[in-house]
Amino acid sequence: MTVFAFCHRYGDTSIYQFDSASPSSLPFAVRQGLGNVTSIAFTAAKEFLFVDQTSKIFKTGPDGLSLVYAHDAPIVRVRVRNVTGTERIYFSVLRQGATFCDIYFLQAYPGGPHALIPTLYMTVEATQLTFPDGCHPDDPSLPEWWGYTGDFDFDGDDTLYLSTGGIQAPKVGVYKIDQAGPDSVSGTISRIYLGEGPITSLCYRVPQTLYFLRVNDVCKLDLATLSETLEGTITLVPPNAWLCDIAEIGEGFPVPIFWPGKSFVYKALQKLAVGIIGYENPTTRHR
Repeated sequence: MTVFAFCHRYGDTSIYQFDSASPSSLPFAVRQGLGNVTSIAFTAAKEFLFVDQTSKIFKTGPDGLSLVYAHDAPIVRVRVRNVTGTERIYFSVLRQGATFCDIYFLQAYPGGPHALIPTLYMTVEATQLTFPDGCHPDDPSLPEWWGYTGDFDFDGDDTLYLSTGGIQAPKVGVYKIDQAGPDSVSGTISRIYLGEGPITSLCYRVPQTLYFLRVNDVCKLDLATLSETLEGTITLVPPNAWLCDIAEIGEGFPVPIFWPGKSFVYKALQKLAVGIIGYENPTTRHR
């Protein structure tokens, strides 16, 4: 099983940890961000990069919190990629609604090593991310596209993965682009998988594994067999929050000593509420 960090949208500044091997344990906060954290990435130095639902990327770790970069438009996703031994930051920005999405990377300004400047990496058009027509799923002449919400991640080589994001059509796509080098893309987009929507917050892990969110389910796509399995379901507190992004974080951070007991009490009260008044977490998976 795998340990993930995640953020959720409920006016929350925290980044949380979830261990899919211990689904009965409540997630716990491992870092504090700012504002409403909507996207995260985990670095080799065990620091988090995060977006605060604005145009800014921050870094948070044992030494505190600092601003990394401010863009001139809201940032959707932030990811890191190893480029010749150094981690490079990539991020996506929507324009014209969800019809176009620009992916940038940050590099040091030649005259100032502490200043980062954005370079356009590629532009994704929503019309490139097609999936079957819901009313005519077997007719390839009627492809649909609804939009693109900026989800992406890289593998350990030169492949870029994309997904249709928050679209809840019966079947939506995961796509890849080969020949996606560090500085530019020469390959073309091809769809590699169709699954129940939504498919958001792509997270690649070596070898050949792509994780993603479907509501509050963490799903695992084996890229060798293109088979999907449920990795785990995240319990959210408060229950009307919803997940925004995930990051795989290796062995994770130590569990607070009091946390197993608190998790047990919360789960017991939740089961009692379901039994007495029919209450159920509204963010449970919709399948």
